[in-house]
Amino acid sequence: MWLLGLAAQSFTDQTTSAAQLQPSSRLLPCDLKVKDKDELMRCWAHRMAKEMPAQYLCNVSKLPEKGPAELHPALQGTNLNDFLLPADTHLFLYGPSHVRSVFHVLISAAELLGKKVQTEYISVSDDCDEQPGGLTGKLMQDSPESTAVCGIFQDDDTCKTGDLVRVVFPGDFPAGSSSITLVANHRQYLVPDHTDHLTHLLESANPPFTHAYFSPPHLTEYFDAHCDFRRGGPPPDPTKIGDGAESFCDITKPTCMGTSPLYDVIRRHIPNAAFLGGVALKHNFDVDSTCSRIHDGYSGDILEEGPVHRDPEGRPVHVHACNAVCNVAHTPGETDPYADTHCKLGEGVAVAWEVLRSAGLLSCPKEWKCDPLEFQPLWVLGANRNQSPNGANKDALTEPASDADCPAGERNANKDECTAATIEAVGQGQVTGELLAISKPDTKKFPSGCSYSRAEKRPVYNYAGEKGGTPPPPRAIPGYPLVCTFTVQHPVGQSHMPYAGRFAERLPRRPFQKGEAAAEIAAEIAAGWRRRNATQPDPRSR
Repeated sequence: MWLLGLAAQSFTDQTTSAAQLQPSSRLLPCDLKVKDKDELMRCWAHRMAKEMPAQYLCNVSKLPEKGPAELHPALQGTNLNDFLLPADTHLFLYGPSHVRSVFHVLISAAELLGKKVQTEYISVSDDCDEQPGGLTGKLMQDSPESTAVCGIFQDDDTCKTGDLVRVVFPGDFPAGSSSITLVANHRQYLVPDHTDHLTHLLESANPPFTHAYFSPPHLTEYFDAHCDFRRGGPPPDPTKIGDGAESFCDITKPTCMGTSPLYDVIRRHIPNAAFLGGVALKHNFDVDSTCSRIHDGYSGDILEEGPVHRDPEGRPVHVHACNAVCNVAHTPGETDPYADTHCKLGEGVAVAWEVLRSAGLLSCPKEWKCDPLEFQPLWVLGANRNQSPNGANKDALTEPASDADCPAGERNANKDECTAATIEAVGQGQVTGELLAISKPDTKKFPSGCSYSRAEKRPVYNYAGEKGGTPPPPRAIPGYPLVCTFTVQHPVGQSHMPYAGRFAERLPRRPFQKGEAAAEIAAEIAAGWRRRNATQPDPRSR
């Protein structure tokens, strides 16, 4: 029996009627045996244009030409089975509405391939935080959040949805069943105050979750604003809450998730919990990935309903990834608006594929160069921990850092990186002066490259050797330690890191990383974790 315990209820795979086991009759039939696999994928896109919430669909003035980015494995008809979970796999999708988009793609793919699908809508968020398990039962049925507006024409406002949803794909003996559980924009599980609710949800899952994908959720203020709206207040202001007003730490930095209480809970309960790649390949900072380049192919041709949303540079932006991109050409007298709608898959399908790869359920094909799933190095004050300035060996764990070169395999920060790298290395509180640029060759007083002035508490960049030849290797000078990379393979600061014990990653000892610097880094990513940035409006919908 499948069982997921909640604060007030549970559900099993027997609660869904037989009528829900097959795709809806409104879905366009697709020939899985068609020789032209591009035609199959266009048919899938057309199905999504009819069945999927409108916020994950894009209407464009013209369909884009096929570019290099569209060779992504997710968009190839020969790889459709990639979207099916293996037997005995139980995936937990967690985060904002971007993971809901992924959820819809995975369910749509399973239906396209004729798989049985059992769906249980468990609860929706109680944004006012009065119900411990969220809104369930009749409260959920009466909530506007229990339905979505679906279709590229927004012609179906009765689509069922939920913020906590479980979908089971029954197995055929002897293969076991698989499942996907979605928690998206659900206050009772997505704010740090409710780690106990999240813990209970994960501990009571039977069978337990095997894989997870984590995307950073909204701040508590996001849910507060929606609560005010529910109680008759003004609509949420996208310049003050949501993606446009929240700036999460860079997840490619190993320190980012180190103090996230929500990710820590998930990581302790689910052995394969991931956050690199996936959604971040489209929505993380100014990411340049295959997913973003697919979107770039038609971003200027998107026809938004209502006011056009623009980024800080004035370019139109679609809040969510486009799972299907459609061009509508209506023929006079045609009663079915979808008859002249031509669609192709969007980058949202590639994002969903990347989520499965991030969670370890897919691997990159040999013929494709996938976007990397790896951490960026930390910036630290460089010191070869095993060698003193005079060449004598030292104990890396007992001796203080010296002003030596960057260790072998690591590198010095360049000019554009120097200020930010220095702040990360020593902490904002230890950088009180602006970058000092040394344009005249001088390698006696200042080391070449990027260093930190202990006396003046400022970054220093020495251009020595850059004009007219190769710069000399950076050599540290007393009082000016170099700012170097430090490569790690796991999140730093987790209470339960993989391979704990003598094989665990350890940060080197650095005088300035203890105390103020460490506190500065932790302060940026602790309890609430995000640094506010209200200059980038983003009218995100739920």
